[in-house]
Amino acid sequence: MLEPLLVDEHTLAAAIGMSVAWLRADRRGKRLVPVVRLGSAVRYSPSAVRAALAARQEGGGR
Repeated sequence: MLEPLLVDEHTLAAAIGMSVAWLRADRRGKRLVPVVRLGSAVRYSPSAVRAALAARQEGGGR
């Protein structure tokens, strides 16, 4: 099955275990999660979000 190119904030919030309010606050503040704006619509690219979250990963092996 193909991965969707873009998802809405509700789908992404459920997928990453955060709230929609957290995503909205992130868009206004730190912008940790990359966002795509299409007019007034806000969408997220799952592959870009995966890459951004992987870049923020801490800990693990030495």
